[in-house]
Amino acid sequence: MAKDLTDVINGRMRKRETRLVLGKAFRHRPIYFTGVIKPIWDDELGKHGDYRFEVVHPRNIDVDHTATENDARKMSWIAHHYELTIKEVLMRWPDKEEELYAELKIEADKEPSEQKLASKIKISEIWFEWYEKEDDKWSKLYGVAWRYKDVVFDKIKNPYYDWEG
Repeated sequence: MAKDLTDVINGRMRKRETRLVLGKAFRHRPIYFTGVIKPIWDDELGKHGDYRFEVVHPRNIDVDHTATENDARKMSWIAHHYELTIKEVLMRWPDKEEELYAELKIEADKEPSEQKLASKIKISEIWFEWYEKEDDKWSKLYGVAWRYKDVVFDKIKNPYYDWEG
């Protein structure tokens, strides 16, 4: 079984796409002393979906400044900042339209122009750990939240984790 698993992992690591991602991330190491690769679940890959990997520029990452080790699994939070158009944000979180318009100082009673909706804003995707009390016992939860300045678009448990067991 271990040999079969090794063959699968080695096959994935030898894929051209994976090697390109590793190469791009490795180029950041001499300058930024780190390389960042983000796994993303893609429903359109394979029969049932699969992970794909993308390189994230180190300038677009903030890490827990209180962490004592250089291991992402031991940090309380990691934030990835990226740009989306206002229209893309509204398509993802339509219920936050009023709050976003208020933050951007766009009049809510007027329909903004396509040019204005094509403007890009930098949102933050924050991966964090949190503790929740259940029946006198604390349990550790992992989650992700998206925000722009004071507008929190959504906050959910880690979507890649099997919470039902």
